[in-house]
Parts: sequence; structure tokens; C-alpha cells
Amino acid sequence: MGAPGSNPLELLLFRLEGPQVYGINVARVREVIRCPELRHLPDAGPTNCGVVTLRGNTFAVTDTALAIGKSAITNVATGFVIVTASGHATHGLLVRDVERIIKVSPADLQAPPKGISPASYLVSVITFEGLFVEIIDFDRILRETLGHSASDKHHPYSAAG
Repeated sequence: MGAPGSNPLELLLFRLEGPQVYGINVARVREVIRCPELRHLPDAGPTNCGVVTLRGNTFAVTDTALAIGKSAITNVATGFVIVTASGHATHGLLVRDVERIIKVSPADLQAPPKGISPASYLVSVITFEGLFVEIIDFDRILRETLGHSASDKHHPYSAAG
């Protein structure tokens, strides 16, 4: 699984609408919960599903599919929220289903295929046990939905590093 001494990278795999598998770095994930009842806020933006209070912490939940330009999650009530941490901020990413956590070598990550639009949210890809996994740009989702980024310099789960 890569060069000796390289630290494995843990990815949380999930699905939006459709069969494609996506992943984000587990280092960004606090926990995964069944989607709780969301409180909708007026003028919250098109990708915002609402807000939730969890253990005294109120945070926004983004429809991850909408945020990356896909069709919205159709059944929010049966979805999951990936609770993420970025600095001192908490945010939720709504997904249809959570698959599992995998360990991979950072050396196994590949750059997105040539010809992918610069507007794509794809940072890298990996094939794992026959699954083609798209690693999405967590920082860009935060930047575009919340106006800030967890890292302005690089993506710790990017093939480019």
C-alpha cells in the first residue's frame, strides 16, 4: 500500500444520489449521524438544508449533492449528516448513504482524469476493491457555502498534495 513508512490515509466513503462513491478525509469528520429534523432558515442559500443543534452546538447542513452540482438528495429524512470540523467551526454535509471508512496510501491517490472541468469538485480519485472513488473538495464546499476554508494552501487529501 505505498512506500514503507508512509502513513495511511483514512477516507470516509459515501453516496449521494446514484451509484457513484465519493470520499472525504476522515481527519475532517467528527461523527456521522442519521439526519435529524432540520430547521429551515429563510434566505439561507440554495444548498443549505437547514440548521441543527447537536449537543448544544448549532450548525448549518449543506446538501452535498447540490453543492457539487448534482441533483439534490431526494429523501432528506433517510439521509445521513457527516458532521465536519474546520478549525473551530462545525458544519454538516448531507449525504444519501454512508458506506465505510477505508485506509489507503496517499501514493495511491491519482489526479483527476484529464478533461475534467475546472468547475469540478474532484480533487483526486482512487480505485479501491473495484470501486472508483471520487475524492471531493471539502475546502471548496466550505468556501462556497460558508465563505471560509479549512485550508487555503493545499488539500491534505489531494493527489497534488
